[in-house]
Amino acid sequence: MNTQTTKNATRYCFYLDKNLNVMKKEITFHWFSGFSKEQKNRSIHSFLDTTAQQFNIDRSKILEICKLSPNSLGQQLSAFNLLLTLKNNQNQAITANVERFFQGAKVFGKKDDIFSDKIGAFEEIIIDKSLHPKRYQPLANVLNEVKNGKLQMIAFQLFGQDYPLNPKNFFYDYLYITALIQNKKLSEQLLAYEYFSDIEFNPKKAINCQARSAAIYVSMHKKGIVQDFIEQDNDGREKLNKEKFLQEYQNSIFIER
Repeated sequence: MNTQTTKNATRYCFYLDKNLNVMKKEITFHWFSGFSKEQKNRSIHSFLDTTAQQFNIDRSKILEICKLSPNSLGQQLSAFNLLLTLKNNQNQAITANVERFFQGAKVFGKKDDIFSDKIGAFEEIIIDKSLHPKRYQPLANVLNEVKNGKLQMIAFQLFGQDYPLNPKNFFYDYLYITALIQNKKLSEQLLAYEYFSDIEFNPKKAINCQARSAAIYVSMHKKGIVQDFIEQDNDGREKLNKEKFLQEYQNSIFIER
């Protein structure tokens, strides 16, 4: 092994325990430096091999969810590929991937000044597919101001509806699980797995993780409670009921140990 091109990295594997609760385990594995697809694939295989060894399971039982997943289901479940449809404030059905909805709903304001003008949401990211959700310059500029301590994120706002910042994973999980509910063929295939990973999720740099959201959905489904949180819009399209899901979230039912 060429030690000049490898180092150790740590990522999470999310899994269901015997009570169908979502748990997480830190996995330390060999990371292959570089931006080429080949290097990224080598890191993914290293991550999956190490995870399988630590759980003493076959690697095929782990679903890696990312754009470069070796499993086609994992690729389709990437937040950049998984589609979601929600109604805007003109009652129009808007379809985009989960990542666009998440990035486009961010709202910012000045630190320690509740009366400052709000910046966002960036709904153009949701509507205009030519805009990259993570490279859109106006949003990138604001995020730089957050890093510099001048601004802070104050809310999520989507088509006139407010969503809380806390619990910290709520809004992302709400979007992702609603997308799974709407994509029944994919969510049915997802139920075959109980171990979920996402090599792109670095817990030192990020908060939300698509593998975690997928694990929560499988936990809810296997506990037989998914239907308790589903409502329909006026076109009969299913989605999570925000208030019911938030209440359970605040009761920590879906938070991994």
